[in-house]
Amino acid sequence: MALKLRDAANWASGSKLRARLNDTREAMRQRAEVTISDAQEYVRENPWQTIAIVSGVALMAGTLFASRLR
Repeated sequence: MALKLRDAANWASGSKLRARLNDTREAMRQRAEVTISDAQEYVRENPWQTIAIVSGVALMAGTLFASRLR
């Protein structure tokens, strides 16, 4: 009897947990879509700034990798 109650409690909490996880996943997906949309809009409006930023990040990353190889 106690085992059945514990199994039922675990199943109920598991289904609640699964529902909460699905809600959280959907909320994060929506936030990611908004962020990606904003980033795409920024790149379209500021292509040269984007190229400069990416170039700077690539230069720093290359410098860090090169210094670790020595």
